Amino acid sequence: MKQSRSRMEQLQQRRSEVTRYRIRGYSSRQNASFMNYSQSTILRDERYIDNAYLKESEEYIRRLPAELRRIRLGVNEVLQLCWTLADDSKLDPKTRLQAAALANDSYRLYAELSDGSIDVDKLSSMLARTKDKVEEINVKKQEQQAVF
Repeated sequence: MKQSRSRMEQLQQRRSEVTRYRIRGYSSRQNASFMNYSQSTILRDERYIDNAYLKESEEYIRRLPAELRRIRLGVNEVLQLCWTLADDSKLDPKTRLQAAALANDSYRLYAELSDGSIDVDKLSSMLARTKDKVEEINVKKQEQQAVF
């Protein structure tokens, strides 16, 4: 078992090196020469790397519509909460301004969804942070209402 793990680690390390040389624009023949492997070994690694990338891409494309829908729903929810808070005259001006700023951030999320350069993970984390900030404002609102 220990020996096979070591072989797997060596294989992963070699494939990482093949990837690094490919990124730098070297050919399979050059990679084989640099790395002291046969060209067929390097070509086999490149095929494996390409197939792994293709699988990752297919998975990303498969989950993209559902993720985008989830993000849009989340942005809508945040926008409604933000404007409700920003329009609440019982809140202090600073808190209302923070809510309006979060609404602006939410519109920016919408723009990123619409412009075609979609990074689902980035948008998901931005949405989560925005929801956390809205929750903080809601807590402030409840605290202020408890005082009055």
